[in-house]
Amino acid sequence: MLINKRKTFPVGGSIAPGNSPLQGRMHAMSPADSKPMIEGRQLPNNVFDMQTIPALQQQEAALLAAQPGGAQSASLKSLAGPMSLMSNPAIPSISALAAALGNDVDKIYQYVTNNTGYINTYGSQKGALSCLIEHYGNSFDQAALMVALLRAAGKTANFMFGQLKLTPAQAGAWLGTDPNNVWASRNMLGNGGVPVDVIWDAVNFVYYLTLSHCWVKVDITGAGNWYVFDPAFKSHTFTAGVDLATITGFNATTFKNSAMAGATVTA
Repeated sequence: MLINKRKTFPVGGSIAPGNSPLQGRMHAMSPADSKPMIEGRQLPNNVFDMQTIPALQQQEAALLAAQPGGAQSASLKSLAGPMSLMSNPAIPSISALAAALGNDVDKIYQYVTNNTGYINTYGSQKGALSCLIEHYGNSFDQAALMVALLRAAGKTANFMFGQLKLTPAQAGAWLGTDPNNVWASRNMLGNGGVPVDVIWDAVNFVYYLTLSHCWVKVDITGAGNWYVFDPAFKSHTFTAGVDLATITGFNATTFKNSAMAGATVTA
């Protein structure tokens, strides 16, 4: 089979001829392509703004100093704004969550991966706290949350960055796309700015999806033995929808006849 060589990510990759320009010949998404997309992206107004925290802390420190009743003063609470740290006790603490999870590496990993949905964007978008509050984030954000929890638990943890190589079935189970159509997964990631390309393995006669990704490594025992975790990569089991007509015994003809029984039809 003739393989088309063209600009790919990773460099030197190759791709088999696609079925349409939307598929096989779509330009590969690279980090350079992702940068202007990230910088130009407008976040929704209801997204938690991390930049407000330092200003709120300074404001409330000044209010505390001015009020003899301290944090318990009713007048102080009335002055605090709607995004106040004091008036929002639900804002979580990284260290408190790590302690609640017993400072256990496996429990921290399970918490992040089971409680945080994946968003197909690229680069740090939320950070650890916003990812924790909103329960959504890309691979960088989920890695940041896990690293923050691990460090709060007293572990040595760092970020890892590289490329994932997935089969169409693996990509489909992760993203919820068609497991038999690698281009669906490729287009979904590329539209979000994730550096991605489709590689054709002519030897094994199979497509692979290659993408940039961020994950975590942690020294659990402190002896220099590193373990790797990827909280953002998670497989889902998709269950077929329920056929309500079959379950309820609904029949359109029977329903129509029952509704019109005894009626005079004039049109």
